[in-house]
Amino acid sequence: MRGTRKKINIRRLAIKGSLSKRVYVELKRAILEGNFSPGELLPEDFLTAATGASRTPVREALMLLQGDGLVEIVPRKGARVLEMNSEELAELVEARMLLETAFFDRSLGKIPLKMLEKFKDDMAEIIVEMQLIETTSPLWAEKRSEYSQLDFKFHRSLVEAIDNRFLLNYYNNLLDRVIVYSYHTIIKYPSAFMKSAEEHDDILNAMLNGDNEKAKKLIEMHLQQLNYRLTRV
Repeated sequence: MRGTRKKINIRRLAIKGSLSKRVYVELKRAILEGNFSPGELLPEDFLTAATGASRTPVREALMLLQGDGLVEIVPRKGARVLEMNSEELAELVEARMLLETAFFDRSLGKIPLKMLEKFKDDMAEIIVEMQLIETTSPLWAEKRSEYSQLDFKFHRSLVEAIDNRFLLNYYNNLLDRVIVYSYHTIIKYPSAFMKSAEEHDDILNAMLNGDNEKAKKLIEMHLQQLNYRLTRV
């Protein structure tokens, strides 16, 4: 007996010609925005109906996503979203931490103070709004997603400032895998989300005060806490 499939936010692609890349971009967006849980199957029939594309571009898109490490294609079972055990997640967070902190002083020397101030102000504004909304409200989820995008943008800026495209490509690949799990941690543990927001504020305060050593240590602690949160999902 088939149950009703949950509503998934995938846009239909009514475009002529080769759709593989466009399907890839749309499915990647849906995965990174938390529409699918880690380990969830991605049936071809559903994806073709949702996107309006034929099986070939859908299969090609899934192959590209497998190359990104976001999807696993299992023989005779089909594709499913990345799923990692606690040891793999710990290694993922450790690799991310090394990239964010190895050239931290170099990063701070290139990130304008106005950019850091804007991150701090924008994050604080969203948190104030969220504190006035019930966690079960769709608006809370919308604001949570808005904050998370800002969160990832802030962390990415630390590596972008290093100005090394090879490190940035590697980091973006790592961060995408973290994002897959982060959204579901946030959904399951709203209090952990608010604690993470406090940690961001502390990190930005240290950076704005020019206390590089403290900021670096706070980022390390923040990512260690992230590992704990991810393994609770």
